[in-house]
Amino acid sequence: MEIFNQLEKLLTIVHELEANYKGRKFTLDGHLIGSIAEVYCEDYYDLTLLIMSEKVHDAVLPNGEKVQIKVTQANKVGLRHEPEILLVLFLDKKNLRFEEIYNGYGKEPWEKSNTMSTNGQRFITLNKLKEIQVNKQKLVNARD
Repeated sequence: MEIFNQLEKLLTIVHELEANYKGRKFTLDGHLIGSIAEVYCEDYYDLTLLIMSEKVHDAVLPNGEKVQIKVTQANKVGLRHEPEILLVLFLDKKNLRFEEIYNGYGKEPWEKSNTMSTNGQRFITLNKLKEIQVNKQKLVNARD
């Protein structure tokens, strides 16, 4: 997938910066990683991305259901609103791949996340998301 070729180039630059500037981290996060994950999901899961200014959701399934896409390199994700469907990915930088952590309705993760923090987000750990996912049907299917 072309997105992984581009990501590999970015990570090479990050490693060079960290080697040249000891004691500084140049973490790929925020909008950049989020956009990379959204483009990956658009292709891998056959989603249609919404405009970037959408308040809650990032994409729509062929059946019209809306999906919020979250990606992390840490052990938790933050939610600002309860999504219709939630798709959470973990970025494995070493192997340049995304691991699907959660793929289901957003109600239960929203209800089981922490209380709203001062930055307007409710956090939920990847372990808790994995527990919720057990024995539940995945709602966003990969392309054939």
